Amino acid sequence: MRDRKRNLPGAATNRLKYLSAMFSWAVERGYLQFNPRREVKKLAHPTTGFRTWSLADVRQYEAFYPVGTKQRLALALLLYTRVRRSDLVRLGRPNMTGAMITYIPNKTRHSTLVTVTIPILLPLAEVLKASSLGKRTFLETGHGASFTPAGFGQRFREWCNAAGLPECTAHGLRKLGATLSAEGGATVQELMCMFGWSSPQQALIDTRAADAKRLGGTAANKMLTGMCHALEVT
Repeated sequence: MRDRKRNLPGAATNRLKYLSAMFSWAVERGYLQFNPRREVKKLAHPTTGFRTWSLADVRQYEAFYPVGTKQRLALALLLYTRVRRSDLVRLGRPNMTGAMITYIPNKTRHSTLVTVTIPILLPLAEVLKASSLGKRTFLETGHGASFTPAGFGQRFREWCNAAGLPECTAHGLRKLGATLSAEGGATVQELMCMFGWSSPQQALIDTRAADAKRLGGTAANKMLTGMCHALEVT
């Protein structure tokens, strides 16, 4: 079943993931003695994951969708709260306390119960004030219901396509937020609190490009310092 998706290694990995969940359930219920998926390795393929948005992408999207539209509200929420789409569709007025938003990420609400508290940055506050917010959640469908994570992902995909950004995704905005935070000097611990990560590894994965850029610049400056010192000695 994995090899049927050999030409789509990402899809093959997802297939193994779904099968592993099913087999783990079967082991837990006593239908199987072990999870056979563990004996089947993922297909190796180079990837950097979801494409990170650029600031030019953000400006293009904002030019297409003015403040006050649902599309612009979605972008502002994703960029300035940096939440996953599974959390975005649950956020609403009940999560607001003054100028802060507090929530328990869906990914950890059945395990570590990590609570994330983030400030409502001025650009987001301005968009929220100018937007028509839903009764239960900030974003609602045309029928007044909250989005499902999959439903929002599909709708946001359509909005990006219409704005001429077919390679941009909701998660790519989260990666942009992590990159900008890292380039601004945020520590791993700060990033973990901001993004609701339970381990430093995720912070290192999502910010490695920013770290490489920053450390590369630092190394270059140190090289110049070393050259100047060597010239002074000679």
